[in-house]
Amino acid sequence: SSRRRQTRQRSVSWARRCVQETGVIHCSVGSIFGIMTELNYGEKKHAYFERLPVMLFQVFFAITLLGLVMGQMMMVYIGAIVIVVSIVMNVMGPEGAMGLAHVPSYVSNLISYLRLLAIGLASVGLAYAANQLAFYVIMPMLSGGATNSDEFSIP
Repeated sequence: SSRRRQTRQRSVSWARRCVQETGVIHCSVGSIFGIMTELNYGEKKHAYFERLPVMLFQVFFAITLLGLVMGQMMMVYIGAIVIVVSIVMNVMGPEGAMGLAHVPSYVSNLISYLRLLAIGLASVGLAYAANQLAFYVIMPMLSGGATNSDEFSIP
């Protein structure tokens, strides 16, 4: 029972990391394309003070959360410092202090991936419950009371 619990905890941890990393990579690729587009149009200030801070914020926000979950305070400190730097860069950008109005959308993009994680974990939980129900309730009824796979016999 404890072995199963540990396996499930590792699976959940692995799934959470995969979803978080996928979200960060997806958002970062979008930011990189935005930076490249701004540079192609000659908008260096927009590229470096509007698009780059978004990418830095999202990546280091995820690193900060990961550090909190893992108990690695150095990751939290570094992430927090870079988040503050990205916010300052955003304020120095073309929109000024109004650029801070976009910060909640950066966080919501990453939290949206956590929503996908929750949906995935819920479906795994339902599948696990259905398997347990089938093995411990339905199969013994159909096999005349057998409790393990060696005792099952199909007439």
